[in-house]
Amino acid sequence: MAVVLIGEDLLCCALGERLVKDVLGVPLAREPINTGGRTQLEANLGNYAKRAGLGPVLCIADSDGRCVKSILDQKLTFPRPPSFALRYAVAEAECWIMADTDTFAAFLGVSSARLSRNPEQLPDPKAALLALAGTSRHRRVRDRLVSPMNPAKPSAEYNLTLRDYILKSWRQLKPRVLLRASIELSER
Repeated sequence: MAVVLIGEDLLCCALGERLVKDVLGVPLAREPINTGGRTQLEANLGNYAKRAGLGPVLCIADSDGRCVKSILDQKLTFPRPPSFALRYAVAEAECWIMADTDTFAAFLGVSSARLSRNPEQLPDPKAALLALAGTSRHRRVRDRLVSPMNPAKPSAEYNLTLRDYILKSWRQLKPRVLLRASIELSER
């Protein structure tokens, strides 16, 4: 049965799309729903759980360094059918992207040795990604990921560029590779 995918942003939607299609092997019921932020996604979790009465619903968001168990205890206070799933990236979606060290390093144009082997342990995964992108050998990558006004901020094309990378190149989907890279899918 097709899955309704809801993500807090374009990156979470792209990661969810790959997970649903490549790991679960099922289609999406429609284009992923981008809520435009974790706050909006979490505010509507009860509605998404009701929708799961009609078919599978997967919601994906960043934990932003918060304790996932605490988030789940606070946010999942309503009845949920088994077809409803809420997953949090520990700490940000960027961790899942950077866990594919070889492919992502090639995309960025940097040595794979410069990528953390445990990206979920980084204090600020997005800042680490931007710092790496800022040193890319590929001007196009630098321009599309890093703001020209402030190198510590993402460019206007950041999410679109990483979405394209996820949908076309990201290969962190095999269970053995997921385990080896310590990607955490927190669930309840």
